[in-house]
Order: sequence, then C-alpha cells, then structure tokens
Amino acid sequence: MFIPLILASKSKPRRDVLYSAGICPTIRVSHVDEPAALEAAAREEGVTVDDLSIKQRVMILPRPRPRPFIVRIVMWPILPPPRPVTA
Repeated sequence: MFIPLILASKSKPRRDVLYSAGICPTIRVSHVDEPAALEAAAREEGVTVDDLSIKQRVMILPRPRPRPFIVRIVMWPILPPPRPVTA
C-alpha cells in the first residue's frame, strides 16, 4: 500500500528519520520563518520564546501556513482532500 506523504521541511534529520522508516516523502518547503512566528506569538503573550511550552510552539507554527495545505499533510489520506476555502 502506498501512502503519499509531504514533508513541509528542508530538515535533513527529519527527512532521514522518515527514510530510515522506509518512507520516501515528497519534500515541499513551507517557506515560513519559524523563529519570527514564534517571536511574534511570544510577544502577543507577553513572554519570551523560551517561555513557550512545546505544546504552544506546535500549535503556533502551523498558523502562518495555508490551512488546506496543513490539512492535506496531516490528515490525508485519513480524511478526503480538503475543499477549497471560500471567503
């Protein structure tokens, strides 16, 4: 069974973990400035980036990416591909 997987990261260690598990992902870099996104979120909370928990960071980082892209990466093929977002 072939399950397509998109890795939205250019991180060699992340890619290598997948390769070692026998998974060959399609790599599509998200081009999100993760440090800037974390700094902005920390500033909104009135804390430093170091004060953000791992859970908070995981919830913050997907925000700058287009939501349909995230749904397709995380949920597909468990869920059908997302419908286009309408305004």
